[in-house]
Amino acid sequence: MRGLRDATVAGAGRAGLADRSSTSSTKRARGVEAAARALLSDGVEAERLHAAAIEQLGRSRVIVLHARAQLNYGEWLRRENRRVDARSQLKAAHSAFEAMGARGFADRAYRELLTTGEIARRRAMDTRDELTPQEAQIARLS
Repeated sequence: MRGLRDATVAGAGRAGLADRSSTSSTKRARGVEAAARALLSDGVEAERLHAAAIEQLGRSRVIVLHARAQLNYGEWLRRENRRVDARSQLKAAHSAFEAMGARGFADRAYRELLTTGEIARRRAMDTRDELTPQEAQIARLS
């Protein structure tokens, strides 16, 4: 019974969010709405919405919401047994959360990465300024 009640409350919350965001043309509003809808969807529709959320929020200036969308999508991909696909989203989320000092979300992304069979490097105070090989490659491209 609780699951049905939770789904009803979540659906009502999503509908209210959709009402408010439908009048906004900002990437942030569209991204937040897509992210909320993705969490309440399944299958192809959920995947489409996760991708839309990441795309819209990636074009906004709200880095934390973009990283959350990546984390949510990575978790969804892992639950769909698409572990290899999940890793890129989870690595990106982990890196973003580490960079902004969001320890709780960084730890959550790290745990998700471990369940995919990946090992993510944890940053320590003495190595916080060192780049990973991938980060160094990206820095050279800039």
